[in-house]
Parts: sequence; structure tokens; C-alpha cells
Amino acid sequence: MPLTDTQVTQLRAKVIADPAGLLLLRAGNVSGLNSWLNGASTFIGWKTSISLADVGDAMNASEVVGLTAIKLQALQVISAYSNGYINPSRQDRRDAFTQVFNGAGGNVTRPAIDAAFKRAATNAERLLATGTGTSVAPGALTFEGDVSFVETTGIIYKDDGSIWPN
Repeated sequence: MPLTDTQVTQLRAKVIADPAGLLLLRAGNVSGLNSWLNGASTFIGWKTSISLADVGDAMNASEVVGLTAIKLQALQVISAYSNGYINPSRQDRRDAFTQVFNGAGGNVTRPAIDAAFKRAATNAERLLATGTGTSVAPGALTFEGDVSFVETTGIIYKDDGSIWPN
């Protein structure tokens, strides 16, 4: 998804505040800044979409077989209303899986689903995200995707061709 004008302005301010980003901006290095923005960071964020197939792959079959009828029904309802995908950035969705796989019957599945619900953010996503961004306390991604070359050019250069002040 393309960045909004507001996100470009916010990202520019964050790039200027980041030592690695600032060096690339000052040099007018569009290619270098674009690679850096789209490169991996150590910031961990909640995914906003994961397929039911991927959630199913994270489940331990022995633990699923051991679920009570009520908990199996809860999984069916979640599946039926999810349109094929779960949004793990929503606390209630994460809580539902925690409640279904609570206790000894979820020792393998709970941590596997928790891991599947998170991912490392790019530097651009990290700069626009909120929260701590650790594996224990993932952040919220307010932008997901790659920054285009055109957007990176707009982060570095004004319309008149001069580099944005820093």
C-alpha cells in the first residue's frame, strides 16, 4: 500500500532523527535510503493478517484432538467469521486463541501461534510503528509494505530539487 502524504512527512522526520537514515538523506542517496527503508530491522510487530492455513500449521494436532467440544466450537466460529484470515494485531483475536489453548492442552500450540502472529518489521515500518517492538511486547504496524523509489525520492528531495533541511 502506498504511503499517504502524512506518512511521507512523518517518515522524513523519523529518517532525519535516525543516524543511519540521516547519513543517506544528507548524501541524497535515494537508492541507499530506499534499500535501508525496505531492509529488515529488529523491531517485532503484530501481523495484521495471517491465513487460517498458516494458523492451522502452527497448531499441534494432538492438542487440537484433545480440545473440549466447546473449545472446538470456538475455533469453528473464529474460522467461519474470519473470511480465511485472522488479524493478530487485534487483542481480542489473540485472546481467543489463548483461551482455546489454555492450560496443559496448549503447551506446544500457544507459543507456536504466538510466534506465527508476529514478524520483523522493515525500517520504514519500524519508524512508523507504535509500541515497544520486542518479541515479548510487539508493536503495532501503522504502515505495511515497501517504500517505493518515488516515495523515497520525495523523502529526500523537495519539489525544487533541493534536499530537505535536517
